Amino acid sequence: MTLNEQADHEGNPVAAMLNGMPFDAPATEFPVLGTTEMWEVVNMTGDTHPIHIHLVQFQILNRQKLNAKRYEMAFEDVNPELPAMTYTPVSPTPYLKGKPVPADANERGWKDTFRMNPGEVTRVLIRFAPQDESPAFAFDATAEPGYVWHCHILEHEENDMMRPYHLVAPAPMVAQTTGVMPAIAEPMTAFRAPAPNPAVRGGEMSFTLRQAGNVELDLYTVTGQHVRSIARGWYAAGEHRMTWRREGDPPLMSGVYLVRFRGDGLVRSHKLVMLP
Repeated sequence: MTLNEQADHEGNPVAAMLNGMPFDAPATEFPVLGTTEMWEVVNMTGDTHPIHIHLVQFQILNRQKLNAKRYEMAFEDVNPELPAMTYTPVSPTPYLKGKPVPADANERGWKDTFRMNPGEVTRVLIRFAPQDESPAFAFDATAEPGYVWHCHILEHEENDMMRPYHLVAPAPMVAQTTGVMPAIAEPMTAFRAPAPNPAVRGGEMSFTLRQAGNVELDLYTVTGQHVRSIARGWYAAGEHRMTWRREGDPPLMSGVYLVRFRGDGLVRSHKLVMLP
């Protein structure tokens, strides 16, 4: 995800955007109710923006510098005209600089607004569920018209730094009735929690793609440092299972990790605990 500015012919900023898109463009974020996601947001503007997410709260994981100019060039290569009704995400990983910096002391704990500094990627963990750890809200949070995330500077959110997002219900289990063929549900893109978890020697990670596409499945420390790639490349539609071992480059030490999946427009993260 990105924070973008549009300038006039003299270089003066005239509009601010999220993902280079206007508010009325189709939504690009569809988190599943009850899940936790890690959002990486790259600030490509020259200003700090207070970003607010409606309905839910989150925790700041860390911030990290990146080569903003090179990232902007890569973004413009695949998104040549802004604003646009669609956008192609660009991973910040190849452009990162230095080490991730944890949240400041006053930023720790649950928040609903977070500060986005220029030239940095900010990582936040968002739980799309109530704070009491209930699996769902007391109302239908998946109902239309959905919710928004936006810059809390009034001039920015109205011009045009606000985007919709929609919560979706978890895929239902299809019950089989005796003597009746069960309905065949269309496969949905999904990333399942690694198993076993906690793990000692290794395990399995699996995902389903609704349609063929590029997939990134990576392992991070809780401070946001990239540890290992589990899967990268083009995968056919359908079910895919990946086995992984504790040994590797680098070997995994005991501790808590985050596994992040990107594919078919879906971004999901799961916690993985490695035992001694």
